[in-house]
Amino acid sequence: MSREATSFADLEVKTRSRPPLPAAVASPLGVPLIEAILRASSEGLVSPILVGPRAEVRSALHRMAPERLGRIEIVDEGEEGAAKTAVSLVREGRARILIQGRVPFAELLPAMRDPDHGISTGRVLSGIHVFEDPRQGSKGLLALSDPMVNPQPDAPCLRQIIENGVAVLKRLGFDEPAVALLSGTNQVDENLPWTQLAREMRKEMETGIVEGCLVDGPFTLDVALDRACAEERRIFSAVAGRARLLVPLRRDAARILLDTLQWLLGVKGASIVSGATAPVVPLSRAHTLEDRLRAILLARAVA
Repeated sequence: MSREATSFADLEVKTRSRPPLPAAVASPLGVPLIEAILRASSEGLVSPILVGPRAEVRSALHRMAPERLGRIEIVDEGEEGAAKTAVSLVREGRARILIQGRVPFAELLPAMRDPDHGISTGRVLSGIHVFEDPRQGSKGLLALSDPMVNPQPDAPCLRQIIENGVAVLKRLGFDEPAVALLSGTNQVDENLPWTQLAREMRKEMETGIVEGCLVDGPFTLDVALDRACAEERRIFSAVAGRARLLVPLRRDAARILLDTLQWLLGVKGASIVSGATAPVVPLSRAHTLEDRLRAILLARAVA
């Protein structure tokens, strides 16, 4: 992508010329999910491969879009095997995106990580939530990682979470994203081990072990995003005030921030899992149709 994407509408425009990407959907059952898949297909985002019980999938398509029967590929598989079969389609190169259907994410994750049949690259898998900057007068996309997969990362895991997030942002046009390691304090506190982890990671990043990004912390959220706030607190850093990727040092903090963005503020965003050979779209029953379409669009943009 030639320049930074500034919104999901901008991202849609930037990727419009690409052909639909084949996407394996693990257990595509339930009206909201099928509605999203049909819409994503009709808008040219993906070419779906539906992996699930053929009779049930055909029945659902017949009720919702009878004209599409025979035009969408269905791979007959029981619900208990849908995750493994969908993952295998990605592994074989038949699909470039993996979409979670009715299969619980806790079942999809082991199939993805399987050393013999999964889609692991050897790196940590991590969740990344990309969202539109909600601040008045601000424009652009920000990212949050990892609110989904790794509960309390150690240094090697945190480094790979950063690598995954930076890789996604580069696919969105950000050449050298600034990465802020978030905490409730801007100081390293010997009583708060995650702040010591931030110090360790900052020193490690100074060696250039992860190229093409700037990493610093621990920072509070206001210091990470607001230059004036950072300067007022006499924090001078290439990251403070211009962070693009926010990495809370504990998953519970990342989850609270994600829920605040989604449920309190209603900020437009989308989540995928990165670190595998293809982007993975985790879908929740709580997601709206627009939430699902944004997640598929994001996966398509970074695939």
